[in-house]
Amino acid sequence: MTILMDRQTMQYTLPRLPAKGQRRKLEAQWLGVLEAGDMSAESVMPQGDAPSQLYDAVPLFNDGQYWECHEVLEEVWLETPYPQRFFWSALIKLAVGLHHTKRHNLHGARVKLGDAARLLPMFQPQCLGVDTAAALSDALQLLRILDTASLNWATLDELPKPVIALQAQR
Repeated sequence: MTILMDRQTMQYTLPRLPAKGQRRKLEAQWLGVLEAGDMSAESVMPQGDAPSQLYDAVPLFNDGQYWECHEVLEEVWLETPYPQRFFWSALIKLAVGLHHTKRHNLHGARVKLGDAARLLPMFQPQCLGVDTAAALSDALQLLRILDTASLNWATLDELPKPVIALQAQR
């Protein structure tokens, strides 16, 4: 699979959905294009109304049911083409990172929250009504806490939990 640019439209011609066994490779290619700034922010943002699964997933997330939230969002992620797929991936990774934090799995929490922090900047400050600026801030704050040498899980467990704030769509 190669990255091609259409010289007339100056757009990349990467597949928008992965073939079986090609997801990680295609994801890396899309991330390379996006992180190089070769696509406009508008072309990355999902269009239209938020799917109903988002409204099912947010209460689960806000109730600390992070794995269940991930399961609901995964339904949408599987059907969404790149690059919009990264929005759902960011929310899923945030939820899974918090799931690992809740279970005191330092490595899993760092990896998934780091993935979320890498993807969320593409969808700022709001996407489909989700306050992505707050989600990014929460992910970065948790990563700073997890990276401290004197990490105390009991103290971390007592901190207020991040919530996904939904705003009216524009």
